[in-house]
Amino acid sequence: MMPVKIVPFESRFLPNPNDKNDCIVIRNVRSFGGGTGNIELAFPFHEDTPNFQLSLQEAMELRNAIDEAYHIKLIEQKENE
Repeated sequence: MMPVKIVPFESRFLPNPNDKNDCIVIRNVRSFGGGTGNIELAFPFHEDTPNFQLSLQEAMELRNAIDEAYHIKLIEQKENE
C-alpha cells in the first residue's frame, strides 16, 4: 500500500474562493523491488497540469524552501508591527 496525503487549500481559480475547494495529492511511488521511489505531486482538479515526480532529495529541498519562506514571513511581520 502506498501512503497518500491530501493537502486541501483555497483556490482562486475555482468558484468559491472562501472554501478549501482544491487540493494537492502527495504520494510515495515506490519502484518494483522495493527501491526508494519518488514523491508524486498531483493536482486532481486541474486537468491540464501534469503530475510532478520528485526524487527524495528534491522533495526535501521543496520542504526546506517552504519552511524557510514561512519563517521569513514571521520575521517580517514582527518587524512591521
